[in-house]
Amino acid sequence: MLRTSRLFIIQRPELFYHAIENNYSDLITSFVSVAGQKLLEHRNDQGDTPFLYGIRLNRVIFIQAFLQRENINEYIYDVNYQGQNIFHLLAMNNDSNELFELIIDYLDRNSIDIKEKFDRIDDDKRTPLQIAISKHNFSAMRHLIKYSDKEIVQTSDTLGENLIHFTVRYGDLMILKYLLENEDLIEQGNRSSLTMTPYQLAIHLKHDDMKEYLEKIYPQPKLECEEEISDNE
Repeated sequence: MLRTSRLFIIQRPELFYHAIENNYSDLITSFVSVAGQKLLEHRNDQGDTPFLYGIRLNRVIFIQAFLQRENINEYIYDVNYQGQNIFHLLAMNNDSNELFELIIDYLDRNSIDIKEKFDRIDDDKRTPLQIAISKHNFSAMRHLIKYSDKEIVQTSDTLGENLIHFTVRYGDLMILKYLLENEDLIEQGNRSSLTMTPYQLAIHLKHDDMKEYLEKIYPQPKLECEEEISDNE
């Protein structure tokens, strides 16, 4: 029976993806136990292998079964056609906390350096941490901040900006507060890019809640007109 199933899914790999997409748990776990190298290396239109596709769709039971196979580390490092690895995909999903913990536990037990292997930019020049922030994925951000470079990759749109600038751009006050509790990042919050500080960026983007919060941490000098008004009162 297992041999027949294996031959069938080798001939029709799209059925494996269909099972993952529809979360047919029993079928998925049966498939993954008999899947050969050719099937596990197969890619769909996005360049996702079955493993990456399971990560993308947050299929915890499938990933649990996959991680129980032997000699799977080569699949762990795969990237799709957008240059996205497992952590890029996890960062896109706001319900991925359980899967994050499962993956991180596996990598830790196998002494795989998460920062060295996965803190990379994709084709859009985004690290997993930056994706988590841009998607307002607080849970993913808390996982990734432990394994990520705190500096951002400079592009023509972000020249001179840092992670705090980046967070202000996406308007997530909860993430901003969490990041600025990190001593390594407190200095970034007062650092100017080529044009403005994060505080000035918050004003420019009309993120009033962030402006008020940053003003408390980094008191701003009064403008001359404000001082004149104060003296006349």
